[in-house]
Amino acid sequence: LAYVVEHEMTHIRQRDNFIKLLALVMICIHFYNPFAYYILYKWGVVAELCCDAKVLAGKRRKRSAARKRKKN
Repeated sequence: LAYVVEHEMTHIRQRDNFIKLLALVMICIHFYNPFAYYILYKWGVVAELCCDAKVLAGKRRKRSAARKRKKN
């Protein structure tokens, strides 16, 4: 559950909802353009992968710091 909350907080910190809103406005203007839909789809995939990577990288750093403290 902690990973899920951290993932969603990362979306908020990166302002992904605002960017998604701008992309949807773009779709409303260019609804006839299939490339606009492709960009929206690809941006969604990249945003999710970026948030996943940031969450996992943060958890790895915390674990390695905890291991270093235990060794000392």
